[in-house]
Amino acid sequence: MTAEDTEIRLRGEIVEQCEVRIEGTEFESVEQYVEFVMETVIASDDREVDTRDDRDSDREVSPDVEDRLASLGYR
Repeated sequence: MTAEDTEIRLRGEIVEQCEVRIEGTEFESVEQYVEFVMETVIASDDREVDTRDDRDSDREVSPDVEDRLASLGYR
């Protein structure tokens, strides 16, 4: 995986929708806006995975479930 810039093609209608969204904002181009959106989505996804991992590791299993898992050969 490289850290160099890559060109991505977008359908014209998506570019037009982005242009409408950035009117009156600090974004100077559709490219800046799309980059911001992608960074936000990726960061959000990373936080969701971290949160899910934390929940799974902190979860306690009831004694009944432990017994049932043991009887099935999982514990």
